[in-house]
Amino acid sequence: EGARLLDEVEALAPLLQVERLELARVAVAILAFQPGEEVLKQGVAIPEPMWYVISEGSCIAHQTLPDGQRQDIREFFRAQHFGEWSILRGEGCMRYGVEV
Repeated sequence: EGARLLDEVEALAPLLQVERLELARVAVAILAFQPGEEVLKQGVAIPEPMWYVISEGSCIAHQTLPDGQRQDIREFFRAQHFGEWSILRGEGCMRYGVEV
């Protein structure tokens, strides 16, 4: 299932099939979250940044504005992903939260 999912991720399309298979093989974990659960919290330190790829369901990225209001930024669905910028930029905390 992991390899099939990565075949659907547009950002990985330039990779060879064998490279996507290797990514699936070395994946750290397959995580499951409950509706309403926060996957990542805005402004909270990330001990180990991870790249998340949605396998089923959806989640919403959101920000808390200076006035305390929540602003939904984007909804993610199967084969869409988030968290890669914290890895690439070496950021210690998320600029947005993600809720299932």
